Amino acid sequence: MNLFTPDALRDRLGSRLKALGSGARDLPARQQTLRATIEWSYQLLEPAEQRLFELVSAFGASSVSAIEAVVADLGTAAAAEIDAIEGLTSLLDKSLIRQADADASAGRVAMLETIREYAAERLEGQPELAVAVRTGHARHFSDVAAGAALAAAGAEGEQALDDLFVDLDNLRIAWRHWVDNENLDRLGQMVDGLWHLYDERGWYHLTIELINDQLRVLGTRPPGAERSDQELTLRTSLARALTMLRGYTAEVEAEYLRILEMFEGQGQVPQLFPVLRSLGSFHGVRGEFDRAAVYADEIIQLAETQGDPSMRIDGQILAGFNIAFSGRIAEGLTQLDAAIEAFERGVYRRRRFRLGIDPRISCLTTSGMLLWLLGFPDTAVQRGNRAIELASELDHPYSLAYACYHAGFIHLWRLEAEAAGERATEALEVADGADLSIWQALGRCLLGSATSMLGRPEDGLRQIAEGLERYRGLRTPPVFWPLLRAMEAGAHLAAGDPQPALPIVDEALEVAGPSSIVAPALHITRGDILALAGHAESAMAAYEEARSVAARFAARSPELRALLRLCAVTTGEARAERIGQLRALHATFTEGFGAPDLIDAGRMIAEVGS
Repeated sequence: MNLFTPDALRDRLGSRLKALGSGARDLPARQQTLRATIEWSYQLLEPAEQRLFELVSAFGASSVSAIEAVVADLGTAAAAEIDAIEGLTSLLDKSLIRQADADASAGRVAMLETIREYAAERLEGQPELAVAVRTGHARHFSDVAAGAALAAAGAEGEQALDDLFVDLDNLRIAWRHWVDNENLDRLGQMVDGLWHLYDERGWYHLTIELINDQLRVLGTRPPGAERSDQELTLRTSLARALTMLRGYTAEVEAEYLRILEMFEGQGQVPQLFPVLRSLGSFHGVRGEFDRAAVYADEIIQLAETQGDPSMRIDGQILAGFNIAFSGRIAEGLTQLDAAIEAFERGVYRRRRFRLGIDPRISCLTTSGMLLWLLGFPDTAVQRGNRAIELASELDHPYSLAYACYHAGFIHLWRLEAEAAGERATEALEVADGADLSIWQALGRCLLGSATSMLGRPEDGLRQIAEGLERYRGLRTPPVFWPLLRAMEAGAHLAAGDPQPALPIVDEALEVAGPSSIVAPALHITRGDILALAGHAESAMAAYEEARSVAARFAARSPELRALLRLCAVTTGEARAERIGQLRALHATFTEGFGAPDLIDAGRMIAEVGS
């Protein structure tokens, strides 16, 4: 008997089992409340339909096939009477369930929450059946999650994750069932699929819930080496997830310190890839490059032992970054180039419990920045563009925001403000859409720097101030700080105001170190500030320091820029000598002749003549 459609029930009778607020007061009591109305409809059902009605309350919106599978797997006397297809059709006709999708062919049904609450109460009144139904539901969707995890690694990975998303309510119900029952094995069966989905969608708050749930259940297990290793793996993943979501906060640092304390007395770090990778990343973002490189070496050795080419690539990427930023740029780039050559051949496979940026993206952008430093500005742009292309193919918000920001920064180093601004805007669109705090902050700073270079320094300074305010609120690591402060100082320069710029760039140099690989760019900015303030000799000294540090690293691009400044501020024989140095350095370049610095250098050399 189709008394009401679900919408009519809702509109007529209110919601959440509340009493009716209108209508004739002399109607039968069963029609005075929504609960009575539902109960009346329930009483009209055949016994088998009643059992199915109760059973469906354990589901979120679900496919008919899933309900049918759970019914078939119950194995109880009550379930033996149920014909799932016939029963669901009857419940649909009676408006006790509804089509979950506008497209009826999708075959998904759901209950209105008010009806579901009543059905759940009826189910709980039959404890044996309730346990069987909820366990059967959880078992079915555990299998769904496990199957999707396997498929996610293959050609149908995107479709597998889309299918998981459709059943997310059921998956979370199943997950909660196993947490409540402290079933760590079943949680382990589900976690890979959910982890893939949450990471791909940038849902790090849900990933944190997964990890905390597993840690709570793990805490019920007896102490031992296996539990300790599992806890280490989970805690390193938790720290990474917290970093992705909130930045480098006190909470993140405390989590890493807890990890360090766990094996402080053991004499060595357990040879677990997630632990080694996370600790390497932790020290790297803190600027402790030598310590991070040690963990990278251990990963490479572990990969050799296990015959794991993907792990080796991860180790090479971590090693390349930290070797380069410790001052050995060419050596670090060699590691990154080897990793790129391997993963572009299709060797790489994403690992379990991977969080945040895909390492291939950071490899491409880091190598791009190193290539610019070493004097390959066009190849640098190509690496940045490839990073964006790959991140887009992966459809991974965090990786895409990261790629856009760093590709934009390469353009900023090339003095291509318009291109840098476009990349910053793209990074912000992705970051805002996925609520990625750190890229919201960094993207605004990059956009502000580009805006200032394009002749709108007031707007640029405002954007940078907004970005820095967000960045400070994240208590982020020092790795980005020097270059952000350099952007701010550059914006003040663009505004013709050197006074506030000098202490800003001095702070950046103090944090980065006056002899770090980013120091030449900072020394050049310092020289520009001093020149604008009328301190010519001090400006020249800053340019000399920039050139000296750059030459030490064979960083030809900043060395060329420093020489351009020196040529501009010297006269007479000294200038002729500088032009000769510029000509010799310019002759070593094999690409990038359309970049502003190389155009200026070529023009200056041509004006002097041979």
